[in-house]
Amino acid sequence: MRIRLTLAVIAGLVVPVAAQSGPATASATTASATAAATTTATPLTPATAGEPSGYTYHPEGRRDPFVSLLRHAAETPRGPAGARAPGLAGLGASEVALKGTMQARDGYIAMLGLTGGEVHGQVTAPGKRGPSYLAKLGFDKRPANDLRIRLTGSMYKTDRSVNNTLTSGDRAGSRYYDVLEPTGSSESTNAWSGAVQSKMGNMVTAFVVNPFIKYHGLELFGNVETITGAGASELQRRTLRQNAGDVVYRFFDEKLYVGGRYNTVAGRLPGIANDISVNRTQIAGGWYVTPNVLSKIEFVNQKYNDFPTTDIRHGGQFKGFMVEGVVAF
Repeated sequence: MRIRLTLAVIAGLVVPVAAQSGPATASATTASATAAATTTATPLTPATAGEPSGYTYHPEGRRDPFVSLLRHAAETPRGPAGARAPGLAGLGASEVALKGTMQARDGYIAMLGLTGGEVHGQVTAPGKRGPSYLAKLGFDKRPANDLRIRLTGSMYKTDRSVNNTLTSGDRAGSRYYDVLEPTGSSESTNAWSGAVQSKMGNMVTAFVVNPFIKYHGLELFGNVETITGAGASELQRRTLRQNAGDVVYRFFDEKLYVGGRYNTVAGRLPGIANDISVNRTQIAGGWYVTPNVLSKIEFVNQKYNDFPTTDIRHGGQFKGFMVEGVVAF
């Protein structure tokens, strides 16, 4: 099991609005876990079959340095510093699932999976719970020693769940804690401040397409995603769409990086009659002191659009710098 401890400090500007349920706060200092999420899907461990002769790829546990607005539950990372115990002893209680993956020698990938669909799965209220189905199809090829091209499409479906965590399962929280929250909020109860939570648990279907290109130290990554579903008390399904793109350049033996990302989420949230949108821009740089120790600095600018006047996020914006250190073991 790999555990990441993070110390994050954000300093900047929060723009509150006149009509809100309580004064917004700009505090965002807390301890958290890793900033990685599967929706960003930066390739971690490539296939060895079909690689050009002499090619060696060393991901060394590095992740996409940016975090999506819609956070997703992540698989437990595997890396050089945290080997698992063999067999069932190496599984966490929230990881039990059935998954089959096929990768051909020419780089094509296919995966089917079945899971309980909840981080804290239980046997109570069986009529409100159901399995989740996963599928992935794509290819991952290296036409040349210094060029990698990957394109995948993924599907997720569940009919019902009590505690679905498709967009709130990352235990690291949102990275921007206690922004645009009433003064009575806290980091423990508002760990996902700044993120967009779908609150969908029933009749959920999600599709995502992820293109990825790496040429020498330059990486291009994209995310095109649609989620449709309903909450426990909702009779009508609603839709959220997330689009994101980032550019990362790694240098000095890939120990240093600089990059930028634009991320937008648009659609319907529970209790809001109209579609809303949230836009985030990030510029960052970082240094892998070791493969397991990362220090980074980031500038973030996030804007909220079309929220009702009674919502604290109406016309809201926060921006500023965040300095962060991550230790993985």
